[in-house]
Amino acid sequence: MKNNQKKIKNLCVSKNNTLKTAINRMNKFGHKSLVVADNKLSLLGVLSDGDIRRALIRKKKLSSKIGSLYNKKSIFFLDKKFNRSKIKKIFQKKKIDLIPIVDTNKKIRNILFERDLNNKKKIIIKKKFPPINVMIMAGGKGTRLRPFTGVLPKPLLLYKGTPIIEHVIKSFLRYKIINFICSLNYKSYLIKAFFKEKKLPINLKYIEEKKPLGTAGSLKMLKNKTKDILVTNSDTILNCDLNKILKYHKKASNDLTIICAKLPIQIPYGVVETRKKNIFKKINEKPKNSYLANVGTYLINSKLISLIPKKDKIYNMTDLISDAKKNKKKLGVFKIPQKSWLDLGNLKNFSN
Repeated sequence: MKNNQKKIKNLCVSKNNTLKTAINRMNKFGHKSLVVADNKLSLLGVLSDGDIRRALIRKKKLSSKIGSLYNKKSIFFLDKKFNRSKIKKIFQKKKIDLIPIVDTNKKIRNILFERDLNNKKKIIIKKKFPPINVMIMAGGKGTRLRPFTGVLPKPLLLYKGTPIIEHVIKSFLRYKIINFICSLNYKSYLIKAFFKEKKLPINLKYIEEKKPLGTAGSLKMLKNKTKDILVTNSDTILNCDLNKILKYHKKASNDLTIICAKLPIQIPYGVVETRKKNIFKKINEKPKNSYLANVGTYLINSKLISLIPKKDKIYNMTDLISDAKKNKKKLGVFKIPQKSWLDLGNLKNFSN
């Protein structure tokens, strides 16, 4: 009972609370919705991260109260008419984060999550990966995700109720990879506070950039280097076999392997082809082509780090690739299916 009361207290906010308070509460407890209640813990509605995003897009201030923003017609169940199978179907159909359980006076008695109705799924540990350091580039300002990154750094934005960077780390934990290095700059204190509280089962070190160094500059600050370093953006989640990537990297004797996803792109117009002097040739109706997109994850031989300039200036991964090529280093590409890559630096990939 005590644990249940604590959960309710943690996940309830007042309609007089501000957007900033709600965002901090969501981030602290790792959920993408909060229950709005009065001072007697009677249900008023539910505030989702989607409600918050829409408010920020409408240029609501962080000091704005949530009273006009939350869903006052949210789904709830009476504790005496509790139907597990029906609630489970609602979770699956509506794609909501939580459902309050109330008594006849609408006082909150419990807050259910979909996982409460399912057997806990065990994390499938895939074949152990050889010892390697994973470098997560988490220092950027996340300009593609403004205005949300004006409040939180991109790695801490919630995706399906969990901070992006936690999704990234868990994708590697499946291979028993535990050695991580985070390159930090923008709002670094918040990222450090998250890891201090979360206590993930990893060995974590930080590299702090005094000023932005680009997507590869901070590699120069690495000390205890493994032979190969896996470098990834803080918004890239891969669902592919890392062992196959490493096997290809080593078999090809690559100095740098770029992981790419094949993306089909269709132009929604008829494309006109011409001959010389603008003479019409033909129209290709809505042509479709495919390109290899750089997903932002690389396997790098640590010897390449010597190519990075010592001066504290912006140096991107494209610069390292270019310099490696100039120095006749071996570069390779490992292709993965589009469905094996999730880019969370793109706003459209966030669900409401």
